[in-house]
Amino acid sequence: ESLMSFTNGLSLASIKKFVQKESEVIGQNDSYWVWDSVLKEVTEDRSYLEYLKKTAPKPDKKSAVPPEEFLGKTNLYVSHVWSNKFRDTMQAVFTWCEEKGMQDNKTFVWMDVFCLNLHASAQPVGDMMDKYKEPLKKVGQMVLVLDSWNTNGPDVKWPTRLWCLWELYVCKASGISFEVILSPENRELLTRYLLEDGAVEDLVVQPSVGEAQTSESPDWTSIRGTLEVGNNTKKALVNNLVKVEVRHFYIDFAKKVLSSQAADKPPPPPPPGLLGELMGHVTKAWEAVEKIPEQIPGVEEVRSSPALEIVGFHATRSLRTAGLKIVHHPPALSQLNYHLALTLRNAGQLEEGLKMLTERLDCQQKVVGRESQEAVETMQALGDLYCQLGKFSVAQAMYQGVLDIVSTRAAGTLHHAKAMCDLAYVNRRMGGKKLEEALKLYTEALRIQKKTQTRRRLMLEAGMEADMSECLICLALSLIGVAAVLYDLARHKEADSCYEEAERFLGAAHASPTHEAYTGYYSGCAVNLAAMLKFTEAEEAIQKLIDQTKREYDGFINDEGEAVGGPSKEAAAKVAAAFVVQGKIRLLQGKSESARAHESFYEARRKAQEWLPEGVVIGDVCAMAMADAVMGLADAGRLTGASDRKNAEMYEAALKMRRRASPVPDADVAMADILTNLSKAQRGIGTAIMVKNSLENAAKAWSIYNLVLGDKHTKTINAQRGMS
Repeated sequence: ESLMSFTNGLSLASIKKFVQKESEVIGQNDSYWVWDSVLKEVTEDRSYLEYLKKTAPKPDKKSAVPPEEFLGKTNLYVSHVWSNKFRDTMQAVFTWCEEKGMQDNKTFVWMDVFCLNLHASAQPVGDMMDKYKEPLKKVGQMVLVLDSWNTNGPDVKWPTRLWCLWELYVCKASGISFEVILSPENRELLTRYLLEDGAVEDLVVQPSVGEAQTSESPDWTSIRGTLEVGNNTKKALVNNLVKVEVRHFYIDFAKKVLSSQAADKPPPPPPPGLLGELMGHVTKAWEAVEKIPEQIPGVEEVRSSPALEIVGFHATRSLRTAGLKIVHHPPALSQLNYHLALTLRNAGQLEEGLKMLTERLDCQQKVVGRESQEAVETMQALGDLYCQLGKFSVAQAMYQGVLDIVSTRAAGTLHHAKAMCDLAYVNRRMGGKKLEEALKLYTEALRIQKKTQTRRRLMLEAGMEADMSECLICLALSLIGVAAVLYDLARHKEADSCYEEAERFLGAAHASPTHEAYTGYYSGCAVNLAAMLKFTEAEEAIQKLIDQTKREYDGFINDEGEAVGGPSKEAAAKVAAAFVVQGKIRLLQGKSESARAHESFYEARRKAQEWLPEGVVIGDVCAMAMADAVMGLADAGRLTGASDRKNAEMYEAALKMRRRASPVPDADVAMADILTNLSKAQRGIGTAIMVKNSLENAAKAWSIYNLVLGDKHTKTINAQRGMS
């Protein structure tokens, strides 16, 4: 049990004094040797920390050593490998603390070799997470000392030690601050490797919790027992988490090396011509990424972009080398620019994001031509971005440009069908007369996809290779799109038939339960069934989506033995969104189901709130889900007879949340929906000021509906009536 208490730590000053005093004895020996040959005998039956407490002079003597000089509340936990050279481990800690500006007499370290009573025999302690998480959270930060600069090297021991893997997992799962660190010698070796164009991916280890060991068998039993929950799910999640965190450490280290090299010796100017222009664009993108705060949604995707990794890993000596590598990764560049544009949007720099993506398109068209695959991918990315921003007319022009090129260059292919589906989607979002155009496009896409399905089936029958799964999923997505249009046209029975056919295709494709197609299928099918007043079937469909999103949030192992999902902001937002749909379906059933609707919206709000950042940032998915949930709670309250004033307060709370999180509040239909309901509640209150506010909010809602959906859409017309 003493292992689970990290209350008291040894001062950094005392540790340095010990290392200096025993320097010659310690030499190049590891922590095992230091314990057996130096600490074990002198400490008798206690930890080194307890030994110092016992042997310190009493406070009333002149030579007294105040306890605070060596003992204090722990503020740094050190995870390390005992087989590493003790001196290297301590130098890594000392260097890190110095760089962080931590004072020797105010830094209190919990490190097992000093603070744990190693004379006592270890005993199994049951669920390790319950006993380990809270004490470690009180410490607040941890450093993990790697025993080699190359975690994939032949002599490295760290990935095989169960305690190290466990400690990193607990830190990540608890949201505790931690860093991976190296000794000065290992840092020098890693720097040299990177400067010689070494690939970072070659350094990243694939750990295996199932094979990792501990020195004491009870420790192994306790940790493994905690991780054996849920068909090895936790073990696989730990393996994946450790790999990701080590990879992040190497990426950050590579960037620091590159930055320091640039500061010491400015890189040569980029080569003239188009190659230089292309490389300059990527460099500009990289500089933009470095300025974006880490809490902005999307930063992680941008920083892990293959294009930036190419720069970070290979541009340490020659920009020309980096540029040539970049030219041969055009899809990576398209992905980089798309994610960068989205992230800049989330950081409140929308125009800058669009500008960078547009510049990228111009550059590509010059380098490889307007009809090149690279240019088409960037046009596609621009269309996606404008669509997310609610600028459907601009998105439509982009998607139409893609379709024009693809229909000439790749007619009758799945790529051609996808271009049709993208254009159909934006037409559907525009509503009105565009719905019929969307239906025609989806229908033509289905015709192409079914022809492809037939060809691939014949290829398989002839013993040739063919990816049938991809084709079946494309068919399912198109059918879900057709069904959505039919729903908008109030042709619910036809929509229901499309959803049934889409489900068959998804089953035949053996699509992963987490595939986006299933989210669209279950939510769309449930809403359509509710419109047909088939509420029991609708509840069953949306419950399947809730169960699946919860499973994805908890994490599971797929058929290939890979870890899927796990707690994250995005997974939490999916769970919350599913509960919101469930709540809306229950509201449609009338007052009798309003209490259950309230439960659904409450669950949505609870899940979104768990991941809600302080000072909500633009584009935060959980903030958006939170706004939808609060609006649903207000709708449920209105149905049960809550006062207009109470409803107005709820809608104002939802509006405030949505306004802070929405990237485009002036073109956000969900924002307009909240404004409409707020206007109704304010009108119901009836005071002069509230009626005035009601009119202003109705006008704002009409403006958004008119801009995004057009003047013929039902919501626009109803908003105009509300103003009247």
